[in-house]
Amino acid sequence: MSRKHLLMIAVLLVFLLGTLMTYFAIKRDPRFEAIREQEAIRLQKLGEVNTLFESARKAAKEKRFTAALNDYRRILALDPDNTDAKVSIENVLKWQKQYEQLPLHLQKDEKIMSLLESAEKKVSEEKFKEAIKDYEEVLSYHPTNVDVKVLVGKIYFWDKQPDKAEKYLNEVIKEAPDYVEAWILLGNVYAQKGEYHRSIATAQEVLKKHPNNIDVMLSLARYYKWYGKSLKSQEVVQEILKLDPKNKQALELLKK
Repeated sequence: MSRKHLLMIAVLLVFLLGTLMTYFAIKRDPRFEAIREQEAIRLQKLGEVNTLFESARKAAKEKRFTAALNDYRRILALDPDNTDAKVSIENVLKWQKQYEQLPLHLQKDEKIMSLLESAEKKVSEEKFKEAIKDYEEVLSYHPTNVDVKVLVGKIYFWDKQPDKAEKYLNEVIKEAPDYVEAWILLGNVYAQKGEYHRSIATAQEVLKKHPNNIDVMLSLARYYKWYGKSLKSQEVVQEILKLDPKNKQALELLKK
């Protein structure tokens, strides 16, 4: 064996010896041991989390919601920042309608949705007082919600309580002056009270801002007719038919 080959072997042995010494030094280093233990724990937790997710999803699919919640909560015990588990818990609580266990901001949203669904159902059953109670509870969460106020005003109108309807609709108009439906409803409320001159004035006021609004023009034509001013009513109807020659409501008013 040549001297050159012997030298190469010696260098290789020195390199291998150095590598082994470094390995054993690291292995004995307590910091290395701690890192290795942490990694082992992390991998163990990850395995447990994956198993629990599978179990929870299976339970939820089978509508065993309590079991699913328990699994998701065990996941959070292992991994407190696990967003998927948090969202899954919220979804299960919504399915079970256990709103009181949701985070506060979600409790509020879900409660409002539940109240709106309940109110809509009660309106369809003509349980107006109960529907108003639900809508007023919604307004306790969102006092400036003009859409809900319009609904309350509409129900009071249907229930022949024009003074209460007027109160809500005036609030809407004050907060949202361009809410045309509220103006139309307010005109109908005045008509229900027999105050046709106020109905006419209301429709005319809206038409200043929203000229050629056919819904408002139809209301104005009706108010004139109810007020005994048939010629004025027919004039408004003709204006409507210029804009919409096939408007069925205008044509009906023309026949009467």
